[in-house]
Amino acid sequence: MRKAIVCFAVGCVTATAFAEGLPGFQTFRAIDRERRVTHQLLTPALVAAMRVDPALLKSTVEKQPDDARLLLGAAELATEWAAKREYYEAALRAAGTNAVVALRYALAAASRREFETALTWLRFCETQDKQNTAAWLAEVWVLGQQEKAFKMPAVFAAAKFDDYSVDATRARVVALDKMGYSAYAARRIGVSADSPVMMMARDLGRAPVSKEAEPVLKAAGTAMQKAPTFLLTELVGQSLESAVSQSRMTQMEQRRDDVKELVAAMEQGVVEYATESEMVQYYDKMLSDGEEAAMKWLSHAVNRQPSKQ
Repeated sequence: MRKAIVCFAVGCVTATAFAEGLPGFQTFRAIDRERRVTHQLLTPALVAAMRVDPALLKSTVEKQPDDARLLLGAAELATEWAAKREYYEAALRAAGTNAVVALRYALAAASRREFETALTWLRFCETQDKQNTAAWLAEVWVLGQQEKAFKMPAVFAAAKFDDYSVDATRARVVALDKMGYSAYAARRIGVSADSPVMMMARDLGRAPVSKEAEPVLKAAGTAMQKAPTFLLTELVGQSLESAVSQSRMTQMEQRRDDVKELVAAMEQGVVEYATESEMVQYYDKMLSDGEEAAMKWLSHAVNRQPSKQ
């Protein structure tokens, strides 16, 4: 009975918040409480709060059509492929062709099975930054989808993995801010660890790969675990590495358990008590210092104030 009353109250708060306009801190807090009570990761209310109005996005871009970061943010937020492609191409024109926009465009195109567009920009990125494994990893996946063989480059000096998720996230936050969202809501909606290349890496970790592609997968998997901004990148990197090498399984399993424990502690005993200002700082620290460091900072910030408990 108590649970039913709580859920009803949360639903009323959520409806009121939406009636007032764009979702803000209290809207999301109510939604998160409902999720915890009902033990759901995703609820209709959360889906609605995270949804970005394409008309509002378009009108915001039309006010500053030459703002390259805004255009990149719009491309990242748009859900319809035609609009997404238009914003990416506009961002390339506004910023001058660069690896950040080119790679994000290539990854989005690949996920929409626009393979020729994807390969054009992936190969551009490979020439711009030969040490970045992200474009090579995506190319292996695209060629696999096309049932074509991957050919290792003569020189492969992979040393890092950067799918430019931080750049894309900052651009999404800028776009949402210009659309009128609060500082918290812009970060809550705009900060995202997931990207098309994560899906590609998961696929490649599950399926047999050619001997030619193995060095790319191993290099990418290892690089994804080197102080990534987002913990998701590290976990996907573990899966990718373990698909081609079993040498560090015990170490990776222990690390995975530690990450799960950290995330569970955040969800159950920290986020509920954080203030709006602290949550804004948390997201900013995530982008500057990494998700794990930001979690530890927020836990300390909340727990040093007993009144919140």
